[in-house]
Amino acid sequence: MDGVEVLRRIRSFDSKVGILMITGNDDVDLAKETIELGAFDYLLKPIDFDYLSRAVDKLMATAAAGTASTEPAASSTASAHA
Repeated sequence: MDGVEVLRRIRSFDSKVGILMITGNDDVDLAKETIELGAFDYLLKPIDFDYLSRAVDKLMATAAAGTASTEPAASSTASAHA
C-alpha cells in the first residue's frame, strides 16, 4: 500500500484530519492528486525542516480556527521548497 492509498483510506472515514504527505517522488501530477484527495501539503525528501515547521504551523492554525483541514496551505506546491 502506498501513501496515496493510505490517504484515500483515511479520507474514507475522516475528511477533516490534517495530512502532510512526505515523499521522495517529485511527480507534480502525484502532488496535485494528493492535494485534490485532501492532503494539506506535499513535501519532498530530503525534508526542508524550516518548510516542514511552517507547514505544521499552518496546519495547526487551520485546525485551531476550525476551518477544514483539507484546505491546502496557500504555499502548497511540490516545488515550493525544492
